[in-house]
Amino acid sequence: MTSKSQREIYEAQIAKEREEVEARPGESLAEVAFMLEREGLDAEAARRVAAELARAPAVLLKTMVEKELGLTIEAGPGALQGALILSGVFAVAALIPIVPYAVFPVPTALPASVGLSLLATFAIGAAKARWTLRSPIVSGLEVVALAVFAGVAGYFFGSILPGLLGVQATPM
Repeated sequence: MTSKSQREIYEAQIAKEREEVEARPGESLAEVAFMLEREGLDAEAARRVAAELARAPAVLLKTMVEKELGLTIEAGPGALQGALILSGVFAVAALIPIVPYAVFPVPTALPASVGLSLLATFAIGAAKARWTLRSPIVSGLEVVALAVFAGVAGYFFGSILPGLLGVQATPM
């Protein structure tokens, strides 16, 4: 999920820059000239280079995205970075369904755990929408649906299917 969310965020940021290049090419040209000047070109050279880049809008967009946002259009972040972020998020998120069992008796803790987990999952999806420029409700419900599907699948394959196949769980 993290890679998908990151990709959506990058795509939304790139789309905003693409819209700027298409709707306000003069502003985009001036912005690139300013960035080139900040990097050390004199003002006249920066304007000439920016004007040359503006002759090919795709090149101007790529330059803006790379210089302004620090992103590349072709490549995303490395797999190791995604794996580390995802493992950290999972470690923190794993505490959410456990905490009610430390506070309440089991009959009360179960619905509290499910409720907190759904609420936290929805909040994560809604927060993701801030960067992806999607509807927070749709994004939140999408993440909840994925979590519910994963939970139901886990319960089915871990509890129901072994019983249907006549396989007994072995105690540890």
